[in-house]
This record gives sequence, C-alpha cells and structure tokens, in this order.
Amino acid sequence: MTFSKSWKTGEVQLPGYDKERYVQVTAKDAVTGKNFTVYLKNISENKNGIVGTEVDKNGSFVKDNLFDGRKHIILKGAILKQQEVRLNQRYGELEVPCQTRGEAIVPEKEETAPQSTSEITEISLNIATKPMNINKNDYSNLFIKINNLTLSVRTLNCLINGIRLTYIGELAQKTDFELMKIRNFGRKCLREVKIILSEHGLQLGLIVPDFDTLRYEYEHMQSIDDIEDNSKEDKIDRKSYLNLFSKVSELRLSCRSLNCMENTKIVYVGDLVTKTEYELLKIKNMGRKSVCEMKSKLSFMGLHLGMNLPEWSQKNVEEEIKLLSDELEMHRKNNAQMFLPDIMHADFLEEELIHFVEMFSKEKNIPIIKSFLGFDGKGKKTLESTGEEFDITRERVRQITERFLKNINQSGIIKNIYLPICKNIEKYIMNRLPADADMIEMELIEKGFTKTNFNLEGILEPIKILGGKQLFNIIKHGRKRLAIRSGEIKNANLIIHLSKKLISRYGITNVAEIIEQVFQKTGRTLTDKYVISILLLYKDFHWLDESKGWFWITTKRNRVLNIIKKILSVCESINIHELRAGIGKSYRMGCFIPTTSVLLELCKQIPWCRVVGNMITANPPIKVENALGNNELTMYQILKEQGPLMATGDFETACLDFGLPRSSFYQYLSYEPILNRYTSGVYGLRGANISPGLAESIAPIKKRESSVSDYGWTKEGNIWIIRKLSPSAIHSAAVGIPTALSQYLQESFMLKSVDGTNFGNLQIKHNYASGIYSFLKRSGCEAGDCLALNFYLAKKEVVAYIGGEEIRDDFIAKM
Repeated sequence: MTFSKSWKTGEVQLPGYDKERYVQVTAKDAVTGKNFTVYLKNISENKNGIVGTEVDKNGSFVKDNLFDGRKHIILKGAILKQQEVRLNQRYGELEVPCQTRGEAIVPEKEETAPQSTSEITEISLNIATKPMNINKNDYSNLFIKINNLTLSVRTLNCLINGIRLTYIGELAQKTDFELMKIRNFGRKCLREVKIILSEHGLQLGLIVPDFDTLRYEYEHMQSIDDIEDNSKEDKIDRKSYLNLFSKVSELRLSCRSLNCMENTKIVYVGDLVTKTEYELLKIKNMGRKSVCEMKSKLSFMGLHLGMNLPEWSQKNVEEEIKLLSDELEMHRKNNAQMFLPDIMHADFLEEELIHFVEMFSKEKNIPIIKSFLGFDGKGKKTLESTGEEFDITRERVRQITERFLKNINQSGIIKNIYLPICKNIEKYIMNRLPADADMIEMELIEKGFTKTNFNLEGILEPIKILGGKQLFNIIKHGRKRLAIRSGEIKNANLIIHLSKKLISRYGITNVAEIIEQVFQKTGRTLTDKYVISILLLYKDFHWLDESKGWFWITTKRNRVLNIIKKILSVCESINIHELRAGIGKSYRMGCFIPTTSVLLELCKQIPWCRVVGNMITANPPIKVENALGNNELTMYQILKEQGPLMATGDFETACLDFGLPRSSFYQYLSYEPILNRYTSGVYGLRGANISPGLAESIAPIKKRESSVSDYGWTKEGNIWIIRKLSPSAIHSAAVGIPTALSQYLQESFMLKSVDGTNFGNLQIKHNYASGIYSFLKRSGCEAGDCLALNFYLAKKEVVAYIGGEEIRDDFIAKM
C-alpha cells in the first residue's frame, strides 16, 4: 500500500497517515558528521515546527527526565527536498533546523503492509548551506553593527561580550548550534536573531567568501567618512541650544532612567546627547526601553543621541547658565506654555485640575491622584481610604502621589504654570471671608466656577503644590466648616476655645466677654462681626439678646440650666427677679449674672420651662430627687417638715442630727440657690409662700458680747492671745487674730494642749485662726469661757489653754 506525503510552509500534510504510525528520520549530525537515525511517533505540527515523540526499534517510548518522562524531537521549519539535515541536540530535544522556507514535494513511496503492529516509514532528509553571492559594490548590510540592532539587552550581551561579534555579517555566518552554545543564550534569543536577520535579507549558516577582505575595505572607507564627519559639528537652532542646559531630571523620565543618569553623573541634556545609544546601553540597569524613552524626549526638543558638540565639554556649564539666566528663564516659560492650552481652555475647575494632573502623571494614575489630593471635589483623603477605593496598598498610593509631586518640582516650569479658574475662585473666596464653607461651595456652582459641589480643601491643594501663598484656610467644628484668612487661624481657635470655656462655666455668655478675654491674651481687639462669624460655627448656637451680644449654646451639661432646674424643683413657680437672685447666689456663677431680659429669653427657649409674664413654671414639674444632691435634699426635707422658716441655730442643729457636717452647713447656707434668707438669722426655701411677719417672729434676739480679751508678748518673745468664746466662735471653730499681730502670725502652727497632746495644725488666714474644732470639742468648753493661745514663733508651735477670766492675769504676770 502506498500513500503520498507533501511538506508545506509551516505545516506537514501526510494523507492516509495517523498518529499511531512510526516515522524513521535519517539525518547527518553536524558535530560528528555521521548519520543519525531516530524513530518518531505521534507526529504533529505546532508553532515550533514538526514535533514527534522518540521511540526505540521495538516501538517503546524513550525515557527522559524532562517533560512528561518521554523524549520529544522537534523538526524546525518546513523540510525542503534534496537538502542535508544537521541535528542539534539540547535539553534532551532533537532539532532539525531548515534555512529556507518554501514548498517541496516528497516523491510518493509504496507502503507495504507492516509486519508488526507498528508501521515504519523512512524519510531521508539532507539540508546543506549554500554560499552567498555578494555584490562587492553593495555589501553594506553585512557591516551593520550589532549594537545598532534592535535586540534585547540579553541578546546583545551574549553576542558582543560572549563571542565578540561586531557586525551582522559575522552573526549570519554562525549556525544555530554555535549560538546555542553561548552562555545565557536561549531559544528566545535565537528567534530574535533570526527575525532580525530576515529583516535584513540574511539568515544563519551563510558562507560569505573573502569576508575579512570585505571587512577591511569597509572599515577603511568608514574611517575616512568618520574623519570627515568629526570635522562637521551638528548645527542646532537657538531653541534646541537652550534645551541643552535643561537638567535631565526635568525630562520627566522613569525612575529607572533617572537613577541610571544619576549613577553616571549625567546632569544636563547636553551631557546626554553627546552619548551614543550603545554607550547608554552599557550603563548598568539601562535597557532599550529606557533608551527609547530618552530618544523620544530628545526628539521633542529637537535633539538626538550621538550629537557632535565639541564645545560642550569645554564650556563651564554653570557659568554659561548664569550668563544666559534671563534667556533661559524666558525659554522655560515658553516651554511651559506648550503644556497649557488644555488648561487655558478649561470651562470648569474640575477640567482644569484634570489637565494639570495629566501634565505630570501617567493616565492610569490620574484617578488615584485626583482622589487623594481632593481634585475630584470630595476633599483630600487619607492614604488608607484612597488605597481601599482603588484596591491598592496605601504605600502604593504614597509612591504614586510622591512621584507626581516630584515630577512637578523637577519640571522647572512650576513657576510658569497658571491655573486661571483656581485663581479666580481664590479671589472670590477672599472677598467673602470669613464665611461658611458650605455656603461658598454652593455659590461657586451658581457662579459657574464648578460643575458640582466642590470641597474647598481641593482648591487649597493645587495652590500649595504650585508654591503659592495660602491666603485662606478651613477650620472645622463638628460638621460645620468655616473659611477664614490664614493669618487669623490662631484668633479663630482662641475664640472657639474661650466660648467653650465660658459656656461650660456659666451656661451663657456674651460677645463682649470673649472680645475682652482675647484682648487680654493677645492684645488684639476683634470686631463683633468677626467673633459672631466664628461663633456661628456652632450648630446649637442661639441668641438671647443679639443687640447686646448675649447667647448660649445647647450642651448636655449647662450650669445655669442646672441652677434653674434646682430652684423650680422646690417651688411650683417663681418670679424672674427672684430666680435671678437665686442664680446670683451660687458661688460658681461668680459675678457673671445675666440681666432680667436675657434670663427671661433663656427661660422661653428652655423646652421644659413655661413663661407667663414674669412668672416661670416647670412643665412638666421637676422631681426634687432628680434635681438635688444628697445634702441639698436633706436641707429641703428639714425645711419642708419643720419650716417653712427656721432660725439659723435650729436649722443647724437639725442638719447636724442628719449627719450634715457643720462646715458644709454654713457653705450651703451662704451659696445654695434653693435657700433664701428672709431676715437676719431666718432661712427658708426660695419661692416659698411666707405669711407677713412670720420671719420676724422667729428671728433670734442677739446680745453683743465682747470677744477680745487681751494680747501681748511674754519675756521670752512669744505672743499670747486671749479670746472670750462666743457661741458662733465655738460653732465655727475659728477665732479672730488682732490686726496688730497679723504680720507676725502667718500660715500655720502646730496646735498642742498643755499636756503636749497634738491637735493638728492651726491655720491663720485673713486675721482668723481656724482648725481648733478638735481641741474645743475635747476640752468641753462653753460659751463665755476664755481661750488662751501662746505662740512659740521659733518652733512654729502654739499651746492652747481653756479657763476663766483669771487666765488673763497669769499671762500678764509672765510679761
């Protein structure tokens, strides 16, 4: 049985043949020169050529450590008739390369029935290399330098540094096997070389007769041309000449290219253009992509690599730049205008900022930069939030934005960039300051500056980036934002701080108080209008009397509201004047008491207060348990049960019985707003309904008693004081100190009794000696007894005595 076989370009057609058949390939080994025979099965066609699996004579697969454990043979390209095959074996693969692609038909053979289960077909292939016919008048394509070919860095290094090739003609005379023996030279490099050779009408394995002679003639002619070329200097126009003084960092190159330039000390464009492409490729980490990038930038500037500029290396560049400083500045400004047409024709701020970012960033990074810097109108964001938005790390966001800002600073045209819409918005804002930021943003839409609501922080960023002076700033309080002049930030923050402090202390305040405190701290007098614009930042700001500047801010804790709540809890209703008196009694309010009209307006604005005329009522009623503290509640219950009015002594006794400390009792008596003194020595609840004459009827009758007995000095230089104790002195545990002795008796003394018992410290302040309560209680003194105090100034001690009037005679005897 016979069947025809035909070989075509890039494919194999074997009619009547399937994968189960075996094919015997006989070829000549290029190394040994001997015939080499392999048996193949599963022959197919792919991008590498004709592929088959090697088997032995018995039909078993030949084992190999690579691939699937089987040894594969690749027949490269189409097989031509009457040509010799040279075998290259690498990585366990047998390659049968062919030098030319075309069509050939293998004569038909008769196929005999196989004697075994496998059918063997033998094909003998012979591929030979033909000498190349060279026209001696046109052999320049053989002498194209390897380093001028568009090859990868790996391939160039292998050819130039590995086997020292110079011209493409030398490369064409090499075989596949010779190239594959080069270190680091792989299949990808081989394909690349073949493509380059085919582009120049050449192929591997050529035989070029008298190549050395041709090379000598070519190099001789080239040296003559080089001498003529070197005598000719590249002529460039004035604009291109000025570009030579631009720094390489201003070209906005990639990080890799810039690093290579820095490592090789290439600073100016003039230094770069004197380098050839081959010289640049020899730089460490410099690839062909980086070189192409530089060539593109230089062509835009009217320059190219390998320029002959003899005078450049001889000139002092720094001095030349100083001489041409004005011209170079104008040149940079003109270059900047080349980038600005899109910016100048933008209709809205959003478009202007996009064009600005496009000047200094890659297209894929524009959304990231816009979002982070707030150029999208949503305000500046954090690295974290921007990274989450674009599903990248915050470090990557930082790198992208840092690169963008670095490109701007290195461009050299930053001073010449003008953002007209941004500048017009800045002027408009300055005329409105101080003002609410949200209101200004709405006005920008109405004026046609922006398409949508644009956050003012996004306008501040381009001003900062371009090195402009920031004329305004945004301060925030809660959700409120205020635009103010940059120089007034400290004053604005001080106003906010003082208003918080005054509201926290008093519950209400006025503008005049804030202005006065700002003046005391800074020496600057502010206007009412400016202070009010800052105060309006507060969401819960309310006027009480706008003409006089009184206001309050609703907060969770408000001192004046707490006092009003306490007073209204002990009485059903109260007159506004008496309510004001109760507020003024609280020592926490100090002398800061609102006027009657302001207090009345405050009550009207309080949700739980009902105002009828001058009468204030709680609505709903306030429970005393929710408004009063423990001690206040005790005093309230005593007055409710034993009142409504009580004499001071009776009231004190009742409170002490309930466990209220004496010191606390008198403090509450003096400063508690729910207590009111109806007459001397008579107290009751504020707002209580008191019958006429009731207070006078229970008022105690006072008899004035002399409290000072005598004082003097002992022979040892100590001071003694004798005081006749009154009931009030015993209750308060304090006695007066004569004014004449105040300069000698200051601070504190150790209090002791005659038997040496220590009673703590005796404190002297404002001509009163306190801290004798323990001594008086233990000594069992009564009203009318005499207290003698003997002060030992050197020891800072005082010895106390209790006795009758005869004690005075004892001290006089010691004088």
